[in-house]
Amino acid sequence: MLALSGTLALSYTLSRVMTGGGPNFSSTVLLQYVYKMGMEKGSYGYAMAITVFTTVLSVALSVASRILTGRDEKEGGAK
Repeated sequence: MLALSGTLALSYTLSRVMTGGGPNFSSTVLLQYVYKMGMEKGSYGYAMAITVFTTVLSVALSVASRILTGRDEKEGGAK
C-alpha cells in the first residue's frame, strides 16, 4: 500500500515538474487532474469523488496483492 501511494505521488511530481501536463494535457496523470479540477476549476465534489475512487482502488489492489501472494500478518513480521 505504501509503495502504491508513493508511486502515485512520484508520478504527479515528475509530470508536474517535467512537462506540466504536456502539450494539450497529453501527459497529465490522475492526481494532476484532481488538483486541476479541485483547485483551479472549483469542482471540489468531482475532485473528491475521484480521490475516493482512487483510494478504494488502491486498497482493493493492496488486498488483492496480499491474497495472490499468500502473505498474511504472521509471515510478514520480523523474525
